[in-house]
Amino acid sequence: MYVSVPPIMHECVTKLGMQLYLAIDGGGSKTDLVLGDATRELAHATMSSCKIQRVGRDAAYEALRSGIDEVLHIASAQKEEIACCCIGISGGELPETKEFLAGAFRELLPAKKNMVFGDHVIAHAAAFHGGPGVLVISGTGSIVYGMNQRGQGMRYGGRGPQISDEGSGYWIGRRAVALAVSHDDLGEESALLREIIQEWGVQSKAELVALANEQPGPDFAALFPLIEKAGALNDDFACELLGAAGRELAKLVFPVILRLWPAGEAVRVAGAGGVFRSSQELRQSFETQLNSKRGNLEFVQEVADPVLGALLLARRG
Repeated sequence: MYVSVPPIMHECVTKLGMQLYLAIDGGGSKTDLVLGDATRELAHATMSSCKIQRVGRDAAYEALRSGIDEVLHIASAQKEEIACCCIGISGGELPETKEFLAGAFRELLPAKKNMVFGDHVIAHAAAFHGGPGVLVISGTGSIVYGMNQRGQGMRYGGRGPQISDEGSGYWIGRRAVALAVSHDDLGEESALLREIIQEWGVQSKAELVALANEQPGPDFAALFPLIEKAGALNDDFACELLGAAGRELAKLVFPVILRLWPAGEAVRVAGAGGVFRSSQELRQSFETQLNSKRGNLEFVQEVADPVLGALLLARRG
């Protein structure tokens, strides 16, 4: 949870009757919410995931309900003051997601303008403010979204952990388990295998393998902090894994650049998501791989905060 504006600002919001805007970023591991007026961010809150494919409808609804209540409480505001709400969520184009959110907002924010986008749309807005560029998200999952100077857009990847999501936290965690087990099978020392066994609370490699193959499977993405920490300590295995993730993300970005900027024009490239934000090793590998394939690239060093893109879109209505 975050504490935001001072009491005097709360009084101003109420007395002046300003229109408020609610932004929501529904990620695979958490839900970020920001309440703002036309120029300021008034309150922030972070809740558990509201992605129904990961947590189910009841838990997703509760995350939205408690998050909305929290930001309104922090800002001493009322639902009636919200002019528009914008949510970006992974799988936002899926019928079951649209149906769930439509029902949830009918109860939580009745008679308000509520906009639903994929998480890639709000992240792109945060990075480029409506301008051209390519945005890659690496969090629990991964996706690439580009838009050129002519307003032509293209998304690539982001089709779920079983067939896509290369370079994501899930991809990194699953690959870490596979490689750690494989190295141990070959008689190679694997400190990471011992750490994963401890993290998952199992007693042996055999139990680890059994757990990894359960349906539904374990949360492979939750292993990313362990791998990122090892990489920061220059563990060779972890660094190679993070470098491989960066190269996988570059492979997703390159076709989008080739399709939208075929004449070799300058292209801005930005990143978003917890994995992209946390791992310098991954970002360096990503940039090196892309530069080896295409020149005239400008890498935006500030990692985009998708919820601020949702706030921008809410203000524009």
